[in-house]
Amino acid sequence: MLRKRFRRGVLLLATTGAALCLSANQYEALPLNYPEWKAQIPGAPTTEDPDADGATSFYEYALGAAPADAVDPGKSGNSPYLSTTTGDALLHFDFPGRQDVVYIFESRTDLSPNEWTTLAWKLGPTPWQVTDTNATLTQDGNFLRFQQYAGSAQIFRLRVETSPTLLNKAQAVRFLRQATFGPTPAEVEELLELNLHFEDWLDAQIAQPLSSLTDTAAAIPGLAGFPRSFPLGNRHAKGAAWFEAALNAPDQLRQRMAWALSQIIVLGEEGSANRGNLDEWLHYYDLYLKNALGNYRDLLQDVTRSPKTGRYLTYLNNQKERGTRKPDENYAREVMQLFTIGLWELNRDGSIKTDTEGEPIPTYDNDDITELARVFTGFVYAPDNPNYEDTDQNWIDPMHTNENRHDTGSKTLVDGTVLPAGQDTLTDVTQALDALFEHPNTAPFVSLRLIQRLTCSNPSPQYLDRVAAVFEDDGTGTRGNLAAVAKAILLDPEARSGAYLVDPTRGKLREPLIRFLQISRAFELKSSRNDKVLYIADLQDQFAQFPFRSPTVFNFYEPDFAPAGELRDQELTAPEFQILDDSSGILSFGVMQRLVTKGLSQPFMTGSGSQGSLDLAYEQSLASDASALVAHLNLLLANNALNETEINAIVTAVEGLAPSQARERVERALVLLSIAPGFNILQ
Repeated sequence: MLRKRFRRGVLLLATTGAALCLSANQYEALPLNYPEWKAQIPGAPTTEDPDADGATSFYEYALGAAPADAVDPGKSGNSPYLSTTTGDALLHFDFPGRQDVVYIFESRTDLSPNEWTTLAWKLGPTPWQVTDTNATLTQDGNFLRFQQYAGSAQIFRLRVETSPTLLNKAQAVRFLRQATFGPTPAEVEELLELNLHFEDWLDAQIAQPLSSLTDTAAAIPGLAGFPRSFPLGNRHAKGAAWFEAALNAPDQLRQRMAWALSQIIVLGEEGSANRGNLDEWLHYYDLYLKNALGNYRDLLQDVTRSPKTGRYLTYLNNQKERGTRKPDENYAREVMQLFTIGLWELNRDGSIKTDTEGEPIPTYDNDDITELARVFTGFVYAPDNPNYEDTDQNWIDPMHTNENRHDTGSKTLVDGTVLPAGQDTLTDVTQALDALFEHPNTAPFVSLRLIQRLTCSNPSPQYLDRVAAVFEDDGTGTRGNLAAVAKAILLDPEARSGAYLVDPTRGKLREPLIRFLQISRAFELKSSRNDKVLYIADLQDQFAQFPFRSPTVFNFYEPDFAPAGELRDQELTAPEFQILDDSSGILSFGVMQRLVTKGLSQPFMTGSGSQGSLDLAYEQSLASDASALVAHLNLLLANNALNETEINAIVTAVEGLAPSQARERVERALVLLSIAPGFNILQ
């Protein structure tokens, strides 16, 4: 990680006390990357030290100064400076660090050409990492105390190095792992060409036209028109359309957000009728895609009126109370508990409100469910539509209403809103959804779940509060703007700052499906069939998740799941661990291994014969140098997150094969990386 830097600087710090010092009050408004910073220097100096103060412009940049600020070697109290006691070095370093700079603190016992010993290093604003087992680092405010070799004379130095290509690429990969189904080399280069202006990338993605599943399916041979002729039936056809969009659609942010929303407002095959009705499923999923970068309120309306939801959550043909018959309460319960306000009253930062006795305050009770159930009465199927697959019943168009079945009495909602008597179905439903959407719980409740799906399982209260504030108001007075919420999640300091790369309480275990997609996208999984379609089979048994296959309305895993042990003891959640056990871990590894070594072949595809493989041509060109190969894969797939133990284990395994076995070397490296914590955990 500390190799191949294109700029370097050194500050020699002797044991006799303070040495070269730089003012620490100049850095806050400076650009983040050295080339951009240097380009803004008046007169564009042609030398590396235009002010002739003995410190290069790059070194001044790395330590937060400007090129015109003279270095004062005798002035302590600035950053950095060093003082020593017997056997200790005390480094004052209150500058957070540039994100494209590596800071390396080193020592030696004399000025002979012996190699320096690295005591600690840090990447940009991340915490210091101690690398010398003989050194102990303690941090006290802005002071870093290195206790080493008590009684011996030491010479210390602070070295800084950078490579915008390497470090910026790692940042680009990390961002794209959060915002897409996995970075492709082309997308990484595109982001680098934008100089890591993540907001520009997000704005371009938001402007991308919608890639709907219905349009995607229409371009797949055998799925356009009727009758359909898809291997093993239409139940697998909807999966083929979903994978085609996830792997190749240009509107990756929209696709990624839609997948996240589908795990909040959940509808799965289990408990659903018409599992093989392709039109029905694709049109329903398009509701997520249509609204993924739109407004959450519109999504609530669309989902509520969908006959697919009406059938799944049993309020289609729901009728007002008559005799012993009462309105079905299923949707009333789920739209509150799972889609909007949750079970407990929340502060905007996600913390639970408590009563005077310290007990959590419920958001609703059984009476609230009963009242809301009366709202969702009167929905019936729309008239048959001959343009869709099933002409016996309209499973696609928004439900119509039968006002004779609707309860027209007044209704009191959870927030005290009273719906007056005499209103029709759609008026009652619209006003009820408005009340739930405007409820103060909805912003933190939905924001937390989106953060968990994109960036980390345990956002700080401050992070959640910032995102929920954008949900409440995007800056223009609009509530529920999901494009603005996505930007808030992905641009937040806790998502972008390198400081969280080494924070063990941050990050998230990535879903097996997304890990599968990342490898497939990174190495351009292509079909070898004449129709170029990837007929990926149902991987529910291997991954414990698959598109359209959520086992319950609670998703594949619960958002507050905490595995027994250290995480639960620290009151941390890790939702994806709920579907990781001995069985799913082994089975999902088998899928990854087969994907890498055999491509799409049975049993992980439909039809017969091999359907395609990963393009590993470039990686094979690196295969003779195991370290170079693993470094490349570490950067492309894990934004350099693999630790030294993981890297060494993979390199050793690769070196067990002859250099002439290029493809086999790459496959072994890639298979092992697929189970490495640095790849599976997204920091």
